[in-house]
Amino acid sequence: MKSTILFLLATLFIVSCGSNVTTDVKEKEKSKEELTEHFTKDLKSFLSYMNEEDWDSAFDYIYPKLFNIVSKEQMIGAVEQAFQSGMEMKVSFIEIDDVSAKTTHEKEDFCKIQYKSTITMTISQDMLEIMGADQFIQSLEAAYGIGAVNYNEDKGMFVIDALRIIVAIADKGTMKWKYIEYNPGQEQILTTLLPSEVIKEFDL
Repeated sequence: MKSTILFLLATLFIVSCGSNVTTDVKEKEKSKEELTEHFTKDLKSFLSYMNEEDWDSAFDYIYPKLFNIVSKEQMIGAVEQAFQSGMEMKVSFIEIDDVSAKTTHEKEDFCKIQYKSTITMTISQDMLEIMGADQFIQSLEAAYGIGAVNYNEDKGMFVIDALRIIVAIADKGTMKWKYIEYNPGQEQILTTLLPSEVIKEFDL
């Protein structure tokens, strides 16, 4: 009788632990789904503003600490100058490919996001001659990867299959996310903006 009672208690303990683990997994999955939905909405809005050349609204999604390095006005001025010099660009959002688990450092939450998009860029002949077509293609391939850039010389059009990484940052416990993009070769900027622990965890 004693052994039967012990067996039942052990069984109840195992079932209870299993239930807690299952609940924890389900909560994490739910949290990831909610984050993915939120990030998808934000990215679509950000890219829509960029396509409409509404720079003020677009840059509201950028992590404010970046403006301590380059002011918002300087960034807008640089983009406007590029467009006025003969560049047109449209970005089509495809999907979020992956969202990391949320990590917290001091008073901020962080998530690493990988998403797919198609970038269509048209450069005027004059602008392309100034920059150098080969050099421009090389700079795009350095940013987006070899094979991701397709160039139509007759139209001066570049179509880029982009797989990008961005980091989302919010005040701890809130959903007021801001974003910065990870670009290879700009690690020094990243170390200025993000804690070293986050950079290491996200393998940036």
